[in-house]
Amino acid sequence: MNGLKKQQKKALLNFDFDIFVSHLVYEDPAVKEKEYEEMRKIIVIGLDQLKPKYKEAIILYYLEEFSYKKISDILQIPTGTVGIRVKRGRDALKKIYEKMNIKTQYD
Repeated sequence: MNGLKKQQKKALLNFDFDIFVSHLVYEDPAVKEKEYEEMRKIIVIGLDQLKPKYKEAIILYYLEEFSYKKISDILQIPTGTVGIRVKRGRDALKKIYEKMNIKTQYD
C-alpha cells in the first residue's frame, strides 16, 4: 500500500505544468501600473478621512503588517485597544468607500 502512495506522489510531482503556463494571458505592465496608481489614490483618499488614531492603527496593521502586540508597544496602548481601533478604522473606511460608490471585499 505504501509503495502505491509513493508512486502516486511521484506522479503528481512529475506533472507537466507547462501545458497550463502556455495558456496564460499576457498582462500589460503599463495597465497594471495605472491600476496600482488608481488604487493607491483611493486608499490615500480613504485614509485621509479617518481620525488619526484609526489611521495610524490601520496603517501599522495592514500596510506595515505589524502584530497587535507590536502596535500596542509602538502606540503605548493596550492590545485590546489596538483591535478596537483597527475594527473601527476598517468600518469607517467601508462607509467612506460606500459614499464614493467603491466596492470593498467586505461588501
